[in-house]
Amino acid sequence: MIFGRLRNLAVIVAAAALPLAAQAGSSDEALLGAYDAYRAGDALKFARYARHWYWIDRLRRDIRGDPERHRYTDLALSPADEQDTERLELFTQSEAAQAAVAHVRKIKELTATKSVA
Repeated sequence: MIFGRLRNLAVIVAAAALPLAAQAGSSDEALLGAYDAYRAGDALKFARYARHWYWIDRLRRDIRGDPERHRYTDLALSPADEQDTERLELFTQSEAAQAAVAHVRKIKELTATKSVA
């Protein structure tokens, strides 16, 4: 009983997915055959996702298993020092960038001074 309902549901879903011209005069078996192509595409997508997940999981396990993993640093994540703001194009290419650097220096200077209390 339940398999008959599932088959009818599959026919309805396949009929909704097919163009109206292909539905005219089609039998249930033809519609189910067309639905097989959709299932094959879904299976291929799932296989790609599973392969990608396995690659990411393998990478994650390799990183967690590496005893030297905490020693690796990314220079892009380190804060910019005084020399970087003088020579890097990111901080010197426009007037707005130069004004931002000057503003940061001014704020740093104002907050670094000791107040007399």
